Amino acid sequence: MATDHLRVGVVLDEHDVRRWHEIAMQEIERLGFCEVIVLTSGPGSGRPSGLPHALYRAYELADRRVFGSDHDPVARVPLRRPGVPLDEIASQDLDVVLCLAPETSPDELAGDARFGAWSIHGERQLFWRMYDADFVAPVTLRAVTPTNGERTIYRSVVQSDQVSLHRSRCRAARRAAHLPARALRALHERGSAAVDSSSAEVEARARPTNAMMVRLLWRVASGVLRRRVSGWVGEKQWFIAYRRGSAPPTPIMPPPGRFYADPFLFQRNGRRYVFFEDYDSTSGRAVICYLEIDEGGRHCAPQLALRQDCHLSYPFVFAEGDDVYMLPETAGHRTVELYRAARFPGEWTLERVLLSDVTATDATLLRHEGRWWLFVALAVDGGRPIDELCLFSSDSLDGQWEPHPLNPVVSDVRSARPAGRVFSRDGRLIRPAQDCSEAYGGRLVFNRIDVLSPTDYREEPIGAIEPAVDTGNLRTHSYDSDGTYEVLDGFRMRPKLALTGAARAAPSPRWHRIDLEA
Repeated sequence: MATDHLRVGVVLDEHDVRRWHEIAMQEIERLGFCEVIVLTSGPGSGRPSGLPHALYRAYELADRRVFGSDHDPVARVPLRRPGVPLDEIASQDLDVVLCLAPETSPDELAGDARFGAWSIHGERQLFWRMYDADFVAPVTLRAVTPTNGERTIYRSVVQSDQVSLHRSRCRAARRAAHLPARALRALHERGSAAVDSSSAEVEARARPTNAMMVRLLWRVASGVLRRRVSGWVGEKQWFIAYRRGSAPPTPIMPPPGRFYADPFLFQRNGRRYVFFEDYDSTSGRAVICYLEIDEGGRHCAPQLALRQDCHLSYPFVFAEGDDVYMLPETAGHRTVELYRAARFPGEWTLERVLLSDVTATDATLLRHEGRWWLFVALAVDGGRPIDELCLFSSDSLDGQWEPHPLNPVVSDVRSARPAGRVFSRDGRLIRPAQDCSEAYGGRLVFNRIDVLSPTDYREEPIGAIEPAVDTGNLRTHSYDSDGTYEVLDGFRMRPKLALTGAARAAPSPRWHRIDLEA
């Protein structure tokens, strides 16, 4: 049963208000059906004290000075809203209590609101994610009600920074600022069913000792040094490869100072093409190029397909009727632009702008059950376009694109960003995605789409392609197939001084047949 109007009490420590707290309240008010009532609590300590934790406190201070700024979401800001003392909560007739004061217990306030007391968790686990070299950090919104106890009602996964705890906190805070509004929107539409979700996760609250900090700082310093040395002696370079069936892959290596990535296959008039991103490190931009694969499996030299005044990548090429279209990434324009082939494959004209005023990456179209679906990774409020997937739909390519009511439909750095064309396997739709938890484009994950409708979306990871690190292929982040050929990209550190044959050898993508679960 939907709820028309919601009174939300936000509990704040008036001496410890963070910028993301204010953003969260603004997001709630922007919904249009919520009224925010600020409840002020007394200050709490919650800080490690004493000599056993002195090194941790020193690290926090240094980390903030090196990586922080006054505009960070975790920066303190003054409370500019009138507040009601927390001990008057019973008189406020609240639907939800949102506990943002760190020392306030939701358990004690669960009975003071119709849908219980909500709180955001994950910040206290960020250090331990870094300490354990865990590359993902869950940020969860939990609800405590007298009848159901504690439940997780929204869960997002961001990347854990392995050098700076402050940067991890900023990533988590940017995401946390949006979780309450998303859950309130679901509550408004579905009623109490939105509050009854999965069981809560256990969160450790241990504090790091000096000995732990010594081990962590040694590992961080060693990792930074290794990356610096790697950058001095090598050049980062993406490359592409293709294969037919189970034959050995054929790598296509770019010249020094360039990389090839995001390959897409397309057949036209009996000929097979690969479109891909061609990046030039001198200009800091990429163009879209193509090459042809002949009947013998040989490829020709790359040719220019599309150049723009911004960086181009991810050339999603498809046909509709007699026309051929391309949907390249144009994040530099803050648009999603659709191009039509004026003369295939080398001349393209702008057909229309599908989305504007967005930082969107890797837009992927799917025609399904008479409707067009647009999958795209979006960056919100200074975040990164790697960990949230949004979905839009339209009844035609030139129609109005409507956002899905569950946007973002995926909020997980391990499987959000698109990585190629959605394909069908045994009657089920499979969506390739990037796992960017350990590094950008770290590996490929295949997600089975279980539900795709104007009101619902659900998917499940069922397989992956891992990079062949032992051959020098360190990452992989884009895949396509036309039923006969497959294309993939890879990543290597190209030696800047290639003195030996071994140093000049191309790495092998060495991907295997994709085994997908039923």
